[in-house]
Amino acid sequence: MQRAAVSVLVVVTFCLLALGSEDGDRRVTPPHSDYASPVESPPETWRHDLEVTSSNWSKSEFGVATWTVAVKNKSSTTAYKDIHFKTDYYASSGTKVDESIIGHTEFIKIKANSKATIRFDEFTHSQARRASIAIDGAKVAD
Repeated sequence: MQRAAVSVLVVVTFCLLALGSEDGDRRVTPPHSDYASPVESPPETWRHDLEVTSSNWSKSEFGVATWTVAVKNKSSTTAYKDIHFKTDYYASSGTKVDESIIGHTEFIKIKANSKATIRFDEFTHSQARRASIAIDGAKVAD
């Protein structure tokens, strides 16, 4: 009796796993979220208008990188929001160990001819010793 119960349990488990893998094959990959891809304002005027004027970062013992970034809006007419940054992290040897694209200014508007200081945290690789940051996208503010 016990042997039959174990056999039934094995067959049921196998069937459930088989159904689960078939279902996974039919899934459609969703589009990337805003945090996985840059946000653009056609025709990408932010590339000329926005500039990182200074940046500092530090890493905690738990692998959290804390950034302070000063961004200048050189435009005389356009305000920007939803600025996304691309960060690259390097080991002491110079090998790239991590990167990310992440947005942090959903509620911060940088007016024309203005500066804003933006602070954010993100997890990074334990070997990260050096880093660089660049603006990777932005939206024109309403």
